[in-house]
Amino acid sequence: MSNNINGGHTITNKAWGYRWTILLTIWVLYIINYFDRISVLIFLPYIQRDLNLTPVEVGWLGSIFFFGYAIAQLSSGFLSDKIGPKKTMNIAIWVFTAVTF
Repeated sequence: MSNNINGGHTITNKAWGYRWTILLTIWVLYIINYFDRISVLIFLPYIQRDLNLTPVEVGWLGSIFFFGYAIAQLSSGFLSDKIGPKKTMNIAIWVFTAVTF
């Protein structure tokens, strides 16, 4: 029995093509997420100067931002266990889009 489908491509080759597409998509989402996290640190001196913040206030801003990420990690782990990773990623993408829009 052959694994050929229409056009002469094998099922295995088609599956690997999807895997590369998924890998590329996840990589792009990771890079966007990474730049989002570090952009706060890069722009923090400009924000401090623009809003005339003290170093203590800037520390609070940075801490609050990263505590939000920590809370998101805990809640996403819980959701992944309860409803599965695919639904959790879908929720995370929609929430991230809504919050940053």
